[in-house]
Amino acid sequence: MVYGHPAIAFAVDLRTTVGLSPCEGPTFVDSPHVDHRVRDALCTVLPSKGWRVEVASDIPVGRGMGSSAALAVALVRAHQPSLSGQALIDAAMPIERAFHGNPSGLDVVVSAAGGCVAFRRGPPMVIEPIAPGDWTVVVLDSGTAGDTAQLVASVAARRPGIDPVLDRIGQLVTAARTCLHDPAALGVLLDENHALLQQLGVSTPRLDELVALARAHGAHGAKLAGAGGGGVVIALVDDPNAPDGQTRLRLTHGAPTVGPVDIWLLGDNPMMLSDDLGFGESEDAIDYANAKGIPIAASKEKIWSRDRNLWHLSHEGGALEDPGAAPPEEVYMLTTSPKAAPDDAAIVELGFEQSRVGEADDTGIAALAL
Repeated sequence: MVYGHPAIAFAVDLRTTVGLSPCEGPTFVDSPHVDHRVRDALCTVLPSKGWRVEVASDIPVGRGMGSSAALAVALVRAHQPSLSGQALIDAAMPIERAFHGNPSGLDVVVSAAGGCVAFRRGPPMVIEPIAPGDWTVVVLDSGTAGDTAQLVASVAARRPGIDPVLDRIGQLVTAARTCLHDPAALGVLLDENHALLQQLGVSTPRLDELVALARAHGAHGAKLAGAGGGGVVIALVDDPNAPDGQTRLRLTHGAPTVGPVDIWLLGDNPMMLSDDLGFGESEDAIDYANAKGIPIAASKEKIWSRDRNLWHLSHEGGALEDPGAAPPEEVYMLTTSPKAAPDDAAIVELGFEQSRVGEADDTGIAALAL
């Protein structure tokens, strides 16, 4: 979608909602995902005082799935509900720029319009609704976030040497429009696209593993999505629930199937497989994953699962179930073992705004980012 080339994108049935209500004092946002970019985005739409902004979203953040564009569109709709079409897109773009600097606008277009679209940045911007084929896209989450602005800048710095690669990606998009109803042919184009993105340096070993995993389990083709550097892989399949086809491996029981997109969350809990696969014990799930070549972090020696949020990373299972046993060194991932910790304490001061954590140690760095 960059440097004049076309793109094809589609919306998923995940949503961001924004509610606005008057309040006393400074405008603030009520959301678990608050950093300076969210505040900068608010300033493009709302006055600095008098508003409470409530944000709820089930779109993964930092995964190349357009979470910031969805926020931009939802914020504009909450503030100016009469806007639609190009006026809505134009009003949302300054908010998206607060997150990504110089975005193409594709994510905003798809968030505003929904469906499947062919897109060219322009000028002028070209948006054409198109009908997708009868296939399913599976989204595999790498568990890591990519930095869109940084990755776009790194690609730009390598021009014009990489222009032939960019030109070929544009040719693949044009070819894809002729075979949207042929999953096998479309899958071949996805595979080549991922190989080209590897040449651009925006893939990662983890993304490459997930692409290989999808292909090994029957996908017609797969590629990284978004800017790369982390985020997700999309895989084109016929039936993600086929017992002899794609493997249903999830972080949690019942990860959502949304419209034409089935979300696979691959991470640190490989023993938590769908109930219908019939795994009663963690060891059985690990045997299955190893037999199928599915990359997992756990082993029978390190059989614990992990639950992580902003404030902690907990482990459970295996030897950790014995209250008399000391935890092994490898469970210290966000912290340091007391044996290896420095003797002198360090104090970190957190600032609070509207009862929410703000900056750390007067660094200007939002606590969430830190």
